[in-house]
Amino acid sequence: KTGRTPKVITASRDGRYLFVSNWHSGNVSVISIQGDDPASWEKVADIPGGRIPRGMAVSEDGALLYIADMGGSSIKVVDIDTLQAVSAIPVDPNPRHLVVDGKWMYVSINSGAKILKVDLEQGRVVDSVDTDRTPRTIQLSPDGALVFVTCYYPDCVQAFTADGLDPAGRWDSAERPVGIDVYQEGNLLELWVANYRSGTVKVITLELSP
Repeated sequence: KTGRTPKVITASRDGRYLFVSNWHSGNVSVISIQGDDPASWEKVADIPGGRIPRGMAVSEDGALLYIADMGGSSIKVVDIDTLQAVSAIPVDPNPRHLVVDGKWMYVSINSGAKILKVDLEQGRVVDSVDTDRTPRTIQLSPDGALVFVTCYYPDCVQAFTADGLDPAGRWDSAERPVGIDVYQEGNLLELWVANYRSGTVKVITLELSP
């Protein structure tokens, strides 16, 4: 059992927990997944997540859980050992999705049409870039060089450099793109884009310059 309207699922890096953000319950369910039999898994806690908890990510060292409050303007920081909030990172209103890469976190801002770059050691936004309207899911290329984002109403995917958030590409993906994953083999990239309204997955193949 989770709360009402579960949205995003992420796992702790040590395999102890699944975290599930619950849109209408305003919390994050913590499910113990230790043990080989999934029938034995159980919810052990609910973490208050703000008005509308949505995106989540875990720090590289596995110690902290970050929760985006899409109904507010902050990222809650939770100690995974104690399951207690320890701080909050102020961001623009309506944060939706989070991705962590080392000391950096990237945040999509839905209503403001932006991607933010957060320095996790300083706990503050250090860079931002405007996107097309209604940015949804963001994903890094496996080599960490590019940030991709689906933009819902313009029916497109955009790319920015992870270092400076400079524009690096734009591709059409019709019928309301939401989810995205990225495969990389050398200079070859594949973007797997889930289109919400059409129920399709579009694969966009790119070849980077060596």
